[in-house]
Amino acid sequence: MSITCKNCGSEVIGKYCSDCGQAASTHRLNVKYIVNDIQLGVLAFDKGLFYTLKELFTRPGHTIRAFIKGKRVRHFKPLSLVILLATFYALLVHFLGIEFIHGNSVSETENLIDYPSLNEWLTQHYALVSLSLIPVFSMGSYIAFRKQGYNFIEHMVLNAYAASQRLVVHVMILPLLYASYNSEIESLISRALLFLNLILVYWCYSQFFEKVSKVKSFLLTVLTGVFAYTVFMVVFILWYFLK
Repeated sequence: MSITCKNCGSEVIGKYCSDCGQAASTHRLNVKYIVNDIQLGVLAFDKGLFYTLKELFTRPGHTIRAFIKGKRVRHFKPLSLVILLATFYALLVHFLGIEFIHGNSVSETENLIDYPSLNEWLTQHYALVSLSLIPVFSMGSYIAFRKQGYNFIEHMVLNAYAASQRLVVHVMILPLLYASYNSEIESLISRALLFLNLILVYWCYSQFFEKVSKVKSFLLTVLTGVFAYTVFMVVFILWYFLK
């Protein structure tokens, strides 16, 4: 029995498409896919990386939706992409001597946070921090866009690719941060980057959830971001002071 390839549209006879290599059967994404992504995908540095990045900066939401529906053979795996880009970003930050979090101006005895240690920890575990944000963002988008019919794992894939897009932008802006480090311009760039993050997430969500109006999608994107960062910061602060 032949079927139509979900990637290239060719007729498939057997387990794989003879034209593009896509598996004939693509199941709905689940926990097993996430586990395999982390275990195997991070080791597969192939041509899918650059194709995926190109798609994320030309038609992000449409590309992610197509991936979830089965068009996957040409793409780099989502969580593996986050790990790769977050690790690269953290290495650049370390090499350039940029701090993730600036200490305040009070005396050391009054300062409740050991900023040098915190920055060192963030540099060493930035990939883990980036990964830990994904399920939090996914819970937010799952709640906000719950009527759109996607399961939690599919929201994980959506937010992993969205996080990868933002990481690439952060890497591109690092030279500006380095050149303006410890100046008023750096503060302006950091604030602008927060706004840009919101726009990028909205770009992904508005394309991905194509049945939701643009205005409603923007409001739900803001709701998702507020939920995610509130939960993450509460958990992070509790962990930091109780560890």
